[in-house]
Amino acid sequence: MILIAEDQQVFQELYALILNKLGFPYILAVDGNEALEKALNSQIDLVFMDIEMPVMNGYEAAEKLRERGFKNPIIAVTANETLDEERSKMAGIDDLLTKPIKPSEVERILLKYSGIRSAREENTEIGGKELNAEKNFDSKFLLDTFMNNEALALSLLSRFIQRTEDQVETLPKLEKAEDWEGARQIAHMLKGAALTMGGAELGKAAYRMEKAYLDSDKNEIEAAFPLLQKAFLLFKEEAEVYLASKS
Repeated sequence: MILIAEDQQVFQELYALILNKLGFPYILAVDGNEALEKALNSQIDLVFMDIEMPVMNGYEAAEKLRERGFKNPIIAVTANETLDEERSKMAGIDDLLTKPIKPSEVERILLKYSGIRSAREENTEIGGKELNAEKNFDSKFLLDTFMNNEALALSLLSRFIQRTEDQVETLPKLEKAEDWEGARQIAHMLKGAALTMGGAELGKAAYRMEKAYLDSDKNEIEAAFPLLQKAFLLFKEEAEVYLASKS
């Protein structure tokens, strides 16, 4: 049984699609506290642990699991390229999966730590496609990520556009209140989701905002925010044309 500790719906749906395809049973936790509870009360063979979650973050949940005797693999999942080495070691984290999540990378992790292919044939692989950084919206990457499940991809894309619109409108309010951590968390979530949904430029702009919020750099925030707005508008324009073509 695989435990997915993830609070964002885009990634919940993607994990479900991949694990169902691979034939691995799974359960879901939407925050660190729930992940801790389910991992200790179910027969869990491996945990995909998102690092940034509400209530209790992934580092804290992993560390508490180890303290309570959980010995199976814990895979940190983050939109950052690296982890805090010291915190990872203290938490007993075994490996890293980076966002955007690729089906081929999930499969690689499962094979590495389980050594089996479950219900799938030995000689079949789930493909992974590189995101085209020259496009504001890469529909081919989106479909490849969601394993050509067009209905799911279109549904999530539509919801992502609306949610991102709300998030972009929320950021100036958090800036005004100097809630840098709250703003950073939104930028971090947006970065990972944008890259997963085929938005290379939007993901890049969100990363720049995340770093600016992390540094509480008001000048950089002021310079970077219009670029985030522009990247989102370009993504939205192209994505909505794509959605309309499929309706």
